[in-house]
Amino acid sequence: MGRKDLTETRREQILDAFERCIVEFGLIGTTLTKVAERAQINRGQIHQYIGDRNALFAALVERLIVSYKAEFSNYLDANMDKPCQDTIVEYLFEEWGRVDADDDLIIDAIMAESAHNLQLHRTILDAYTILEAVLADMLHNSFPSTPIEGCQDVAYALMSMAYGNSTMLWLGFERSRLIGVRSLARTLIKTLE
Repeated sequence: MGRKDLTETRREQILDAFERCIVEFGLIGTTLTKVAERAQINRGQIHQYIGDRNALFAALVERLIVSYKAEFSNYLDANMDKPCQDTIVEYLFEEWGRVDADDDLIIDAIMAESAHNLQLHRTILDAYTILEAVLADMLHNSFPSTPIEGCQDVAYALMSMAYGNSTMLWLGFERSRLIGVRSLARTLIKTLE
């Protein structure tokens, strides 16, 4: 009997450690040595299973994208009986707003790193572009007489509001502010009628 392939297990172990280090030490204080220590492996195994620091960020972003896509898909499936616009507003301004403080720290670190890492920047842009297209298609299906470009504009505006709202909640603004932002999002969607 051959040895069990540990590639996926090690990759997850390393990525979990990378996340913990970002939360604990910040982006600047996170070194491959610290990641290896948290993962209880040697530094060479990071290179073996993932690669350099850029590859580590790319793997982390890919894992987050897969996770968020699955979460969004599950949310859509669970709410298919609701009108599309209600589902979008609830997801963007309730579910997305539930991201915990550690996730926000990790996402902020990834966004900061993407300013210096063109590949990471493109990966993040691609993920948000896909989300915009999905939301625009959902809106266009609900408002078929509206040109797709108008639906794309509204999808982009909703995403911008949701991202800003998530940041404001993380900073400490009261969750009661969600009532107003959801109302504005619904008003924005009504412009498609």
